[in-house]
Amino acid sequence: MEVINNFHCTIYARSDDIGLDDRGQFVVWQVQTRVTRFPRMIAEMSSVPFIFSPNFSYQIDFEYNTKQFLIRDTESQDMFLKVPGDLIKMSFGDVPSRTAAIKIIFSRMRWESERVLRVVNESNMDCLLEIVDGGSGNRRLKLLSAVKVDNLWENHFRLDSRHLLSDRKSLAPRDFLARLIRRTQKYKTNLLHSINTRGLPLDFARFDPVADLYSIDFD
Repeated sequence: MEVINNFHCTIYARSDDIGLDDRGQFVVWQVQTRVTRFPRMIAEMSSVPFIFSPNFSYQIDFEYNTKQFLIRDTESQDMFLKVPGDLIKMSFGDVPSRTAAIKIIFSRMRWESERVLRVVNESNMDCLLEIVDGGSGNRRLKLLSAVKVDNLWENHFRLDSRHLLSDRKSLAPRDFLARLIRRTQKYKTNLLHSINTRGLPLDFARFDPVADLYSIDFD
């Protein structure tokens, strides 16, 4: 992905063809999509391209004119789905600046699959929302799972992580209690999400609580 300026970026896909010149072989990249509404202020919060779905089919965006979060078709840049205001509000706690609040809200969103968006809202609920297409343009977000976040300190009071789900602020080696709280919350969240989404496609394999028991948290 190449960011050209504040509002445009180009997404490339690796070609199966191998280039060859006098210096040897090289990888060929082909333009896949040109994004004309790229919210650089939001995207630069983390090195992870969290605003895009895994295959870059959709992107989350905010429209200042209508004051609403929405999902766009990445290729056409058309509005695909408006996110109801009762699902995601424009404010966050006592944050006075609307721009700062919007950045905090974005830092609590992440795509889990091409059709599932994960949001940790102001009410400390970790939610999985699925795009459901009812035909004739009748699209909506369906709640698949919701897990209560007990760690209010990180989610509500300490807002210094670049991204709560993908790029958390590193902890000092002596912060044993904070690290234990993080690990416990992650285990509980993954366990309940895995139970609530049982029987759904394998997109949800990442919610594996057993894997958390045998992993090391270096943050």
